[in-house]
Amino acid sequence: MRLFCQRSTHLQTPTVSPLVASCKRAAYFGLVPPLQRSRPAWTKAMASSAQALDCDHDVTRANFSDKLPIIRQALQECSFYSFDLEMTGLFMDSCHANYLDDMQDRYAKVRENSSSFEISQFGLSCFKVSQDGRSYEAKTFNAYVFPEPMAFDLSGGTGTRKFMCDAGAMSFLAHEGFDFNKWVRQGISYLPLRHYEQRVQQIQQGYQQPRSQVVIDKLRDIEFVARLLEEVKAWLAGDEPVLQLTLANSFERLLCFQELSKKSNFVPKPEGKTKEAEETRGEAPSPDEAQPGVTDKAQGQEEVAEQAWHRGFFIKKVEVNGMGQLQLIRTPTPADLERAVAEDQAERIAVMKGAAGFSAVMEAMRDCRRPAVGHNCLFDIMFMMAAFVDPRLPRHWDDAKKLVAAWFPGGIYDTKHLASLLPDEMLLQETSLGQLFSNLTQPDTPQRGAAAAAMKFLSSSMDMSLAIPEVRHADGFTQYLSSETGANAHEAGYDAFMTGAVFSILAPLVHAASLSQNSGRPMVPPPEGEQQGPSAMDVSDKEDDAASQGSWDVDAQYQPLPYITQHVGRLNISRSDMPYVAIWGKDPVLKRPYVLHLVNQGPSNVHSNDVGRRLQAAGAPGRPKVSGLPSGSVLGGYLAEMDVAAMKEAGLSMDELVEKLRASMSSVSPTAWQVQVQEMGEGVATGRGVGPWVIPS
Repeated sequence: MRLFCQRSTHLQTPTVSPLVASCKRAAYFGLVPPLQRSRPAWTKAMASSAQALDCDHDVTRANFSDKLPIIRQALQECSFYSFDLEMTGLFMDSCHANYLDDMQDRYAKVRENSSSFEISQFGLSCFKVSQDGRSYEAKTFNAYVFPEPMAFDLSGGTGTRKFMCDAGAMSFLAHEGFDFNKWVRQGISYLPLRHYEQRVQQIQQGYQQPRSQVVIDKLRDIEFVARLLEEVKAWLAGDEPVLQLTLANSFERLLCFQELSKKSNFVPKPEGKTKEAEETRGEAPSPDEAQPGVTDKAQGQEEVAEQAWHRGFFIKKVEVNGMGQLQLIRTPTPADLERAVAEDQAERIAVMKGAAGFSAVMEAMRDCRRPAVGHNCLFDIMFMMAAFVDPRLPRHWDDAKKLVAAWFPGGIYDTKHLASLLPDEMLLQETSLGQLFSNLTQPDTPQRGAAAAAMKFLSSSMDMSLAIPEVRHADGFTQYLSSETGANAHEAGYDAFMTGAVFSILAPLVHAASLSQNSGRPMVPPPEGEQQGPSAMDVSDKEDDAASQGSWDVDAQYQPLPYITQHVGRLNISRSDMPYVAIWGKDPVLKRPYVLHLVNQGPSNVHSNDVGRRLQAAGAPGRPKVSGLPSGSVLGGYLAEMDVAAMKEAGLSMDELVEKLRASMSSVSPTAWQVQVQEMGEGVATGRGVGPWVIPS
């Protein structure tokens, strides 16, 4: 079931749809099995740092103002920081990933999904390396975020945020102990920084820009203005400092601003000087009497005159019982008026700053210029961009990469991509976050043993004494210090901590793998009786487009990041044959020699499964993998990847296969297709046509 959630405390349930994957880990890998309930190898070191007085477990609306300076300081002092998000859903029904998506098509889906769902929890963990590089200290924050609408927006209103909820995601979070009441009632509000900057600019310019004039020609509006002026003049004749106006709607507020700003409504006209006399003499009307619809020159003269006139009061927009009303504040001198304007401007900007809320953390992450670490984090990054930076994400992937690069100047590392770089002897075939954390941090696992052997290899290669880094929670940040490893899995803060802990181990292992490949020596000794040989892993990428993006400036004996900078900004792409995408530099060129591109020239109600079956019936060996392409994409239609093993076993080339398919057509089907073999260029799929052919129904 899919829920439409408004920025209020109730949910509406209009439709029922298929259950959609609930979180990053569940979406791509299936639910992570329960972790082994034993202490990691370094929990003793963590326990030694525990203090009786601990930080609050969660960051909420109630304590955010106190926590924000602590978060900023932790980011400024850290060596790197890791992040993780929980969301109300991941996939719209029409925006699921296809295996053969090109990156522009995949990004278009991610863009749509990140603008439709909402972040419910934000995890941040700041890791500081010791001087000898042997250990890390983590300060972890788990924040509930919720787009709470302001009761009254002094900037003119932002509207109510509507977002999607997926029942699968909600059910998964509930199963993991997510506190939905805390999310709605105590979630930290936020406003995209683009909107915040626009609102502040509007506030700053609003005092100088003249308002457009409204023609008052209806009797009720004329009577309203007459009563208003009578009330205000009576107040000006007295000595009360403030006059509170009671208005029915925003149009009456507009009339108040307009009519109370006119000098002609308060200063009598000079005796004997009339509009008719001025026109008779060929003079322009007095600025005091100029009306809407007159020439631009006359209107400009009126505006100058009105600005120079001091009316003796300031009009302030306030909230009364949840409605926007106006207050008149007496300002006897121009200096008093200037002071009132400055105070009101500062107050309204402060309101907008409060509305920006958790977006301040995004600014702090950018400003610290430290390396950022995520796990399978393309979704996390785009959700952050849409929520905290600009909800209208760029339409093109290349522009989106520039936006992300600007907000992560210290670089980004993806632990899922790094884990995929390690050789088979590291035994890391399962690269979900929970399994990586469990396998690399708990004692007596084969993966932990392989990591220890790899660190010995690195020690000999670097002529240093190195070991697997220890990780401990900083004093006052021991909320996740538990005797049961993984007890808080799928809470964003804990997942962020796991991501950083995994990265601290993977970084030197990737360095060791690079040295192993270059030297031809295995980083992990083979079992007894097996011949030693070079590792089959190739991680020594010679491209270094992003070498300058890393930021590891701690004076330590050993720092792994300078040795793996070629992997900065390379994000894992799940359910794809793309090895990664690059935030900095060019994405890798895809090689798809066994892919057919099919364009339907007949009826459109054909499912990709039908295409696969028809290809098999027409002579395609094995089981072709078919992906439907979104309408409006570069290609359109379908991509069908042939079964490579079956093709080789049958001794068929692609051209021979196409000819076989064409020759097998014994009759013309109502469903006609155009097919071509795909050759992938730099970011754009190109093809060489092999003629129209028909797939039998």
